[in-house]
Amino acid sequence: MPVLTETRGSVAVVTIDRREKANALSIRLMDELRSTLGSAARSHRSLVLTGAGGIFCGGADLNDLRADPDALQAALTALRSSILDLPVPVVAAVDGPCVGGGVELAMACDVRIGSQTAAFEIPAARLAVAYPEGGLEVLRRRLPHQTLSRLFLLNERIDAGAAVVAGIIARVSEDPVAAAVESLETVAELDAGTVTDTKHRL
Repeated sequence: MPVLTETRGSVAVVTIDRREKANALSIRLMDELRSTLGSAARSHRSLVLTGAGGIFCGGADLNDLRADPDALQAALTALRSSILDLPVPVVAAVDGPCVGGGVELAMACDVRIGSQTAAFEIPAARLAVAYPEGGLEVLRRRLPHQTLSRLFLLNERIDAGAAVVAGIIARVSEDPVAAAVESLETVAELDAGTVTDTKHRL
């Protein structure tokens, strides 16, 4: 199964495990991830999203992109929207490369914590691909204009230290999953309805 779930107290850790394909986002994987996150949010007070094998996400699955780009984009849109609509906080624990649609996935989460090897890149211009407006809208809401320009126009690969300054991640940790779980432990002590309302108003 390309999506794994582990419970740590009141926190569910959801892991993309398609490491043989650099955790690339296929239509099947995104549909499964959307279902898994929704199910985990119904039984846990908070979620951590991460990737296996020292890679958060290698971007879109190129086979699906070539075969049916519209269906791939529809799956990414549905996944992104579902993360934004989840009733519980979601922290992305980014270890290693986070590329293209993976950046969009991470930015849909409420907070991001990176490892020393975390790096963010959106190669749309290099691939001569116009980035979809829906994804850009989320990135505009979460990132400063200068950071977007660096990612899209200058085609920069932003490493962990620079990503903190750029507003992509909150902080760097040797173990971003453990740090994410620790940061979410207090959520279980808060009123669930208030947390949901506040999340959706931010």
